[in-house]
Amino acid sequence: MQKILIALIGVVIIGIAVFSFIRFRNTPINSPTTTNPVQNQENTGQKSIVEEQVITLTTSGFSPKSLSVKPGTKVVFLNKSGKSASINSANHPDHLLYPPLNLGEVDNNQSVQLLFENTGTYAYHDHYNPTATGTITVE
Repeated sequence: MQKILIALIGVVIIGIAVFSFIRFRNTPINSPTTTNPVQNQENTGQKSIVEEQVITLTTSGFSPKSLSVKPGTKVVFLNKSGKSASINSANHPDHLLYPPLNLGEVDNNQSVQLLFENTGTYAYHDHYNPTATGTITVE
């Protein structure tokens, strides 16, 4: 009986840890800026410029639907659709083509972001509305 109780407590602790990790990873930022460079202060004291682009999800889908950026660009996905969305990589429903783009649920008027460092074309969609799709090309 004691071993079962210990095992149950272990499962609960692991479940809490997984939930906390997922929740932390999907924590939205409150006020994204529009297409402006952002200065980041590194430990070396040097400043680096990170370009930022915003993709807005509305009832009509993603805008812009296609976006071309340079490596090192931060893309902010802003949900203005009036309901919760779930930003995920293609293909629906497995989301396996680019797992870092599986950003998860975003409440209305909230946002999530991802830094695109590698060249390529990345397709994504709203899991709750798979007809809302878009692509980001990093070149």
